[in-house]
Amino acid sequence: MLARRLPEQDARFYFTYFNLAVIRALRGEFCLAADALATLARRFPDRLGEVRLKLAQSTPLREAFVNSPEFRSDVERRIPALFSNTN
Repeated sequence: MLARRLPEQDARFYFTYFNLAVIRALRGEFCLAADALATLARRFPDRLGEVRLKLAQSTPLREAFVNSPEFRSDVERRIPALFSNTN
């Protein structure tokens, strides 16, 4: 239970949401992966530049976007800043 709350209590663990999105995408749970990314963007908007770079480097998420255009569309709709050059 503590691990689930850690990113909420300590901003240094913000990337837990990104890792959760990767795991969910690998499992084909695209709605939950998009939820994790949306939570990350909502709670840590100042980190979107870092997240954008990690997203570009994440093979599992890039592959999920290719294999599930609906997933990519959902993430783009919910977090357009991840796909732009500015926050």
